Amino acid sequence: MAQECLIVIDAWKEPTPPNLINFPYLKDETKTFGSYLNHTIKSIRPNFDIFHVTSNREIMEEIDTTKDQVFPYILDIPIQYNKYYLCGFHLGRCIHKSAMELATVVTHNQIGIVFNMSLLFPNDDYNKMRERDWFTLYNYVHRLKNFTTDCAPQR
Repeated sequence: MAQECLIVIDAWKEPTPPNLINFPYLKDETKTFGSYLNHTIKSIRPNFDIFHVTSNREIMEEIDTTKDQVFPYILDIPIQYNKYYLCGFHLGRCIHKSAMELATVVTHNQIGIVFNMSLLFPNDDYNKMRERDWFTLYNYVHRLKNFTTDCAPQR
């Protein structure tokens, strides 16, 4: 069993209607980013357990979940890992909300946010995350086949 896992947050097939009204291109943007995530997850899968958290909604077709486990809520995932890396949709929003929920059952330092595998919501600024002590940001580096803080945004 892997000691670390990757959790993909809210890769929904359909964005919520109010968000589509305000950002009509959001569905295309999330589908495109979903294809990138799917490609990246392929190289991560051999070394990490992969989970998908859906918030009880249907997952986009761009991400293959057949070799992974899918759960409706973050607190449904197994709590047995040394490190939980979260990514998906959207940085500073659902990803961080899920991380805060997960922090109620594991320690804060066991949780990391994967910056280059997380899409920012259209009208957000990633500097917003620097306003308080959130979670350590990581990037996934294909060549290393691992997550690193070396290439992630620093304070």
